Amino acid sequence: MMDQDNPYLLDYSQLAVGSKEEHTMKITLSPVRGNAPITLEKQGDTLIVNSEAFDFAFLAEGDTLPRDAVTADWLASDVTRIKGDLNMTVVLPHGANAPQETRFPDLITATEDGAITLPIYEEPPIDETPPIDEEPPIDETPPEADQ
Repeated sequence: MMDQDNPYLLDYSQLAVGSKEEHTMKITLSPVRGNAPITLEKQGDTLIVNSEAFDFAFLAEGDTLPRDAVTADWLASDVTRIKGDLNMTVVLPHGANAPQETRFPDLITATEDGAITLPIYEEPPIDETPPIDEEPPIDETPPEADQ
């Protein structure tokens, strides 16, 4: 990468442009009963929650951002950078009929930029009552003759 004639002149054409190292976000979900679902998206070291961006790029290796330093109700823990990865706990609102996967979610490991898939908010309620306009079945067995 050095010029043969001038050892202090660098050949920038050989440097990798845009070779920013991508880091993972490890998100633990903390399920709570809530009135509306949230959306999460990863863009580098920025977490976007319901269209509001939170940039954690300033966190150096081993740094911790205290929970109280972020003015957002969805964050349930400190944010730390360990081995280059961002680690945090995010509140996961769910409906009254949330499935088991939502109430006891797995750790999310987001490596790619884009929308983060979350467990479903709730399942539709199961309606076991028959429709009102349904008539009872007609008994079509012939009556027994008197003997």
